[in-house]
Amino acid sequence: MKVDFRDLLIYFIFLFLALVFFYLFLTGANILSFRDLSLYFYPLRFLMVELVKSFQLPLWNPYLFCGYPLLATLQIGFFYPLSLIYYLLPFNLAFNYYTIMHYFLGALFMYWLMRHFGLSHSSSFLSALVFAFSGYLLSMANMNTTLTSVIWLPLVLIFWDKVVNPHPRPLSLWERGVLPTAYFLLPTKVILTSVFLALMFLGGEPTVLYGTVLMMVGYMVLINQDHTLRGVLRGVGWLVAALAVAGMLTAVQLFPFMEVVLHSLRMTKTDFSFMAARSFPPQEMINFLLPFFFGNPLAGTYEKGLLGDQFQTWLLSPYVGFFPLFFTFISLSKIDRKSLFFWLVLVFSFLLSFGRFTPVYGWFFNFFPGIKLIRYPVKFIFLAVFSMAVLSGFGWERFFQIWEQKEKLGKLIFALAMLLILLWAVGFVGEQAKTQIFYYLKSFYPSNLHPYLTKLLWELMALNLWNLGNLVLILGLGLVVIYLGYKYIFSRKTVVFMILVIVILDLAAANIGINPSAEAKIFSTIPFNLKILLSDKSWFRYYVFPGTAKENVLAHLSFNQSLLNQKDNFQPNWLVPYRLFGLSGRESIEPEHIKFLVAPSQELLKVAGVKYLLSDVPLAGYKLLRHKNVGGIHTYLYLSPTAFPRVYIRNSLEDQAIQQGSRCEIFKEKNNEISLQASLVKPGYLFLSDTYYPGWRVWVDGKEKKIYRADKFFRAVGLEAGKHQVRFLYDPFSFKLGALVSVLSFLGIVGWLFLMGIRQK
Repeated sequence: MKVDFRDLLIYFIFLFLALVFFYLFLTGANILSFRDLSLYFYPLRFLMVELVKSFQLPLWNPYLFCGYPLLATLQIGFFYPLSLIYYLLPFNLAFNYYTIMHYFLGALFMYWLMRHFGLSHSSSFLSALVFAFSGYLLSMANMNTTLTSVIWLPLVLIFWDKVVNPHPRPLSLWERGVLPTAYFLLPTKVILTSVFLALMFLGGEPTVLYGTVLMMVGYMVLINQDHTLRGVLRGVGWLVAALAVAGMLTAVQLFPFMEVVLHSLRMTKTDFSFMAARSFPPQEMINFLLPFFFGNPLAGTYEKGLLGDQFQTWLLSPYVGFFPLFFTFISLSKIDRKSLFFWLVLVFSFLLSFGRFTPVYGWFFNFFPGIKLIRYPVKFIFLAVFSMAVLSGFGWERFFQIWEQKEKLGKLIFALAMLLILLWAVGFVGEQAKTQIFYYLKSFYPSNLHPYLTKLLWELMALNLWNLGNLVLILGLGLVVIYLGYKYIFSRKTVVFMILVIVILDLAAANIGINPSAEAKIFSTIPFNLKILLSDKSWFRYYVFPGTAKENVLAHLSFNQSLLNQKDNFQPNWLVPYRLFGLSGRESIEPEHIKFLVAPSQELLKVAGVKYLLSDVPLAGYKLLRHKNVGGIHTYLYLSPTAFPRVYIRNSLEDQAIQQGSRCEIFKEKNNEISLQASLVKPGYLFLSDTYYPGWRVWVDGKEKKIYRADKFFRAVGLEAGKHQVRFLYDPFSFKLGALVSVLSFLGIVGWLFLMGIRQK
């Protein structure tokens, strides 16, 4: 694709829009912190950066679940190339700009795809706007690994299109037989497809990769130049090759990740009701046109008490606005193979994302390989949004073909005018009959509906009438522009410019606040409960009872207050940057031993070394350190007098008592290594209350020994009487093997590209 001045100007606009949409986060005074950003990504990536700066490989995280893999879980994106920004900027700035730059790249890559398809600059620009700045992708800032995976989809499709359609024109039967395969199916293009598939996986969301591969299969079948069985089989071969190369390139991340999955709750808890819990309710498709129609999670108006079973909290908003939807449907006026393909993908994606609300997903769940490991069907909606972005560009091209046919254009303007009048009439009647509509809606709920929910119902109705007014305004402005162009008062270029401006303003008005800001000082402030823990210089673990999280929901705190209370209440992962050891935690892929940590027994709390407990109800047998009351919600911080040390000597694996007269202490510790000194009066077992996990090895006096599983998921090693030097090391074979495969694959690809370059010269 040849780049001209218009392309450069468009690139600058994409960058400008990315900065405008995230203007609150440019200086680092505010931090992107909504949902998973503060829960997963900030603390775990902070730990990653700190470990790397201290020259430690971030393989293991000892601060959650009594220890759990860090690098293998995908959340930190250690091998994702764009993570380099974390080592170039101060962490808070890097954390924000890491996300912001992906919106610029998403728009850029989508623009390149549409230009590759032969569309005009303006059509490609519209598609890029819809893809990068619609509600879906902006919602994915807090589902950060989805964002960093899905932006590579346009580049995957560019090079996959070059693989399945390698020749600028369809080949004749004679050419298919005579021309060598390498002439029009260059392995280099397969390699580049593999590279972008690899980046998609390293971005951290396997569901996006899974859905992309499904789309690639469909594209290969429907858009392949060679419409023969041989052509399809050749495409299958190239797809297998692309996936194999991507797998080998990412083996250093893939192999440890597979090990984590095999030892996770995901392998044992695969029932349909759990995996399909967050499905996209079909009625929420109206949110593509009217934002937050059923409530706004950011404002606390998206309430299960009003919605019942028709409820999902994963996607904040899919809003794209009227004109992108209008152009998407205009694409139906002229269907070619590409348009048909993307319409099929759009429908297929919606059917998958509806999950438990339709029987389609149930069939896939039972019969399609791998899908039982994917939690939340709503994740598949990315293909629908992507297809909608492509189709809006196709529709824009078709609209300006209709522009030259004044009779058709006049009929289209008339239809839009009738729609405008209808929407205005609905809004006008709604405002006049607001009270009657409210009581009609209220009749669908129990007569004793909670006053809070009654208030929310009224607010929702008022919000939707307001949004309907905005829709009328957007449609009205666009209709005026199109009509003035129809009457030759505006030039075609002016119409193009003004419609695109209207789309940008509409997307900005609806979506620019979709990521609330948190003051950076929250991440450096040490609240009262945390001060208590930090003042204790001994080793300990803490445990938080699940009910403590309700304070942030029921007390109706501001976003900043809520985050600070999460920190003060030791909510999952918040204390990782302070290197405090938690009994439990939160991960996307949870360890299999979490079943013992949800409601741990007093014996487990004692053996695990839990010294501090935070509860929402009074507890007996512990010393009360602090009682807090926020909005009528109580929390209690306790000190346990019975917590065991992290490491001690036992008489046997089953006997939890400390062996009298024996001693054991840690004299050196890194995140992947623990060195101890032990002195035993008689044979016994050194017990370490860290997770028993594949990859951990132990040496006693320089000789490797066996690690035993003790008390369900802790570690122990047998020792004879006397003094010993003991060294535990996390040295996973999956990582070493993956690293070897990735390095050899990378060198092989570099060598191949070098030879191809020499051959071309």
